[in-house]
Amino acid sequence: MKPGVLYSAIWLALFLATAETRAYHDVIWNSRFFNENLKHSKMHVRLGDQLTIVCPESYHQGMNYEYAKLYWVSKDEWSQCYTDRSQPFGVCADEDSTKTIKLNFRSRNPIPGGMEFEVGKTYYLISTSTGEAYGINNVIGGLCSEHQMKVAIEIIGGQSPIPQMRYEIHEYQSLSHTALISSWQSFICLASFFLYYYV
Repeated sequence: MKPGVLYSAIWLALFLATAETRAYHDVIWNSRFFNENLKHSKMHVRLGDQLTIVCPESYHQGMNYEYAKLYWVSKDEWSQCYTDRSQPFGVCADEDSTKTIKLNFRSRNPIPGGMEFEVGKTYYLISTSTGEAYGINNVIGGLCSEHQMKVAIEIIGGQSPIPQMRYEIHEYQSLSHTALISSWQSFICLASFFLYYYV
């Protein structure tokens, strides 16, 4: 077997192994649909997993759009629902369309000042906005204290399967598969390249 073929085969195998072990965790950032389990227990993720925060547009019957800024905070800030952060992790501020905020859990971040994660540690995400446009910059209480909209995320090790969180309402199910489809599209492109040049 040619060295180029061998290297390509190894690379493809590693790519598939990574795609199969990565978990995708989805959270709708609206008090009506916020996952109840997150109010009482930690979200467990591994390095390499992806988190998607969904800011749903305001078209569901009985659902009010909630404007929110999300912040990484300390454990004390998380438990007491306040923040002194000026730079949010993400913002929900467009009631006319569904937006997503994506995060890959990495031990090394190529972006200067970007979040880096370590196995065994817990990270805390909250929103102290009130849900109204005029209260988006609120830094005490808000959605965090009124609706328990806060997440504790623990980075765990090992390769054993962990539950993947999916969107709670069917209207957003198509979004939950976007990253997985993208991975398989990449694989098909690589496989086509491999077959064309080496077979």
